Amino acid sequence: MCHGRGEHRKYRDKGLAALLHAEWLAPQKVRNNPFAREAVSSTLNLAQREAGGSDLRGLAWRMGMGPTG
Repeated sequence: MCHGRGEHRKYRDKGLAALLHAEWLAPQKVRNNPFAREAVSSTLNLAQREAGGSDLRGLAWRMGMGPTG
């Protein structure tokens, strides 16, 4: 159970770290995986309020998911 922004951000950061590690191991599998793409898309949408982060924006760019809005 999340108890605030700090806790939510911690889990988001862990998820992003896991995706980046998976991308390092198998770039094509991660970049083309619909579940990974959905995770990046939804995280990017949530993070837009906080300006995202260079790691998240970089992963989205490599997946061909340009900025929206």
